Amino acid sequence: MMTNQYFKLGLVALTACTLASCVDDRYDLDDVDMTVSTSGDLTLPQSSTGDILLKSFLEETEDGVVKVVNGEFYLVDDGNAHVPDIDISSVTITKPELTEFEAPVAKDQGTSVSGRTYRYTIPNDNDAYCMIFNDPLGGVPKDIVSLQELNFVDNTKIDMKLALAFGGQYAFIDRVHLDDISLAIPKGMFVKEAVLRYRTPDGKTATAPVRSIDNANAIVRFANNAQAAVLGARNDVHIILTLEKAVMGRGVDLTFHYARHEVAVNGRFVLGGTFRIESGEFNTDKLTQSQKNTLNANGGNYDAICPSRMQLKGSAEFNNSIGATSFVGTVKTNVDKIAPIDMSDLPDFLNEPEVNLILKTPVFYVAVKNEMPVEARTNVILTSLYDDGTKPVQRRSDEIVLPANSECVLCVAEHFDGLLMPEDELYQGKPVQNVRIDDLGSLLAKLPKTVDVQVSDLIMDAKAGAPISLPQEGNTDIYHITFDYMVYTPLELGEGTRLVYRGVEEGLSGDLEDVNKMSTKAIEIAAVVETNFPMSLALSVDAQDINGKSLVGDDNIVTVDDVIINAHKGTEEFSSQDIRLTIKPTEGHTMRELLESMDKFVYRAVAEGDGKLMENAYVKLTNIRITLKGGVSYDAN
Repeated sequence: MMTNQYFKLGLVALTACTLASCVDDRYDLDDVDMTVSTSGDLTLPQSSTGDILLKSFLEETEDGVVKVVNGEFYLVDDGNAHVPDIDISSVTITKPELTEFEAPVAKDQGTSVSGRTYRYTIPNDNDAYCMIFNDPLGGVPKDIVSLQELNFVDNTKIDMKLALAFGGQYAFIDRVHLDDISLAIPKGMFVKEAVLRYRTPDGKTATAPVRSIDNANAIVRFANNAQAAVLGARNDVHIILTLEKAVMGRGVDLTFHYARHEVAVNGRFVLGGTFRIESGEFNTDKLTQSQKNTLNANGGNYDAICPSRMQLKGSAEFNNSIGATSFVGTVKTNVDKIAPIDMSDLPDFLNEPEVNLILKTPVFYVAVKNEMPVEARTNVILTSLYDDGTKPVQRRSDEIVLPANSECVLCVAEHFDGLLMPEDELYQGKPVQNVRIDDLGSLLAKLPKTVDVQVSDLIMDAKAGAPISLPQEGNTDIYHITFDYMVYTPLELGEGTRLVYRGVEEGLSGDLEDVNKMSTKAIEIAAVVETNFPMSLALSVDAQDINGKSLVGDDNIVTVDDVIINAHKGTEEFSSQDIRLTIKPTEGHTMRELLESMDKFVYRAVAEGDGKLMENAYVKLTNIRITLKGGVSYDAN
């Protein structure tokens, strides 16, 4: 366009001067040859242009993507992602039930007759002597996708009843000693208090001392009872446990059914120890005649009538419902689809097919607020989408860790030196976490129509030692996680960048109505270029007729040189260089043919190289000289 302006200006000025000096209207010149010519080169006076600023091409608009920040051009766009509320409701086992057991306990072998003592010892770790609770538990919050442990409230009591019996024919045995009674409890249940209570022959209630509460090995042991316990109706032995806490999922089996939001717990209380009877304490008044006869026949040896086994029955119940206080497991929630970044309102010249845009520091920021009491893990996936059939380009970030109960800013980039934080208050004054995406610049090497932003499902792991709290029964805790993002990328271009700008100057046939009567052998335009633009510029010009056919080239009317303007490098404010552009007819053609046929100039500027695009970048032409080479002729007929 600049070449066109100065070319027309020179020719029009020359024509006006020539006509003014050579034509006298006192004469009838109809039959006079009005052709005027000069010999030798003719140079028009010098002139200059104003600064041609980069901002006239990268125009900043209120709603546009291109913005000026501290004198630099930036790509800026923002948006947010919606994360559904995370609902963590209470988890309660409603008064869990335990299975009952009833099993015989065989008399120990080798009982001493002289001591007249008989022992019945429960086999070690025998499932026949255990009470099991196995409750399905519904209502697990939907956002919990895996469950390893449930921690329950303290001061929950479990009352176990042991009924000891030798059968009706052994009514003479109405007292039993409890020796080394123990209760193995599910690991993960921590006993705060334990009581073994029984009825004595004098009608009072007695307790056996606790020998040890060994939570590490999940067993409670009682000392031998000082007095015998009375057997018979309503004289059960009670073992009462007060739990300090319970962690179901360690020793208590815990099976989680995610699809049903249900968990099943399974735990065993296994009884151990010895029941001892002394023949000296037998109530002989209750011996049957048959038993007396048997004793007499065996010299009073009670072995003849002592039962070979005793019957043991156990049952247990929790005194109330138990509510979970916290859990160890995984919470997962999705992030709703984010509105894509719209690149369609970038300047048109950035969408040229030949453009290769290599951004040195593509970057965007994400302001995150995580109300969850545990850190959340996710990553970001960016996908460039095109509407011309180009295959999408996708890049995935490294894992992102969002700290618990905090706000932070994620800086998503490939390199992190010298980046500028957005001035928006969402991003200021918060801890910054760098998140790397390799080869991020390739997303914009060819400008897409949109960039799709996807945040993967948020995964939150509550680990042993740092569980997530659960609300009290009937309540729900609601947590929020928010994402706001901003693309904030400086237009700092990397090596290999190629920008193409095209323009058209049309309607020249009317402007050149008189000029096309002029002819010369060649037109030479020389100038000094002053610039601080960081990229080299190559300018090519094509003259076309009214139908858009090119008039330039070896097979056409004229040839036009390309102009190269070197990039400004170094510490100086600007650099300057001489340029020269020559327009000349091809062999067998004249410049007049060009002027008669030409209707438009199509020019193409290609910028290549690297550097920051600054608002004050400019190109200025000074000392512009237009020389008509080899003489000039003008046909004024």
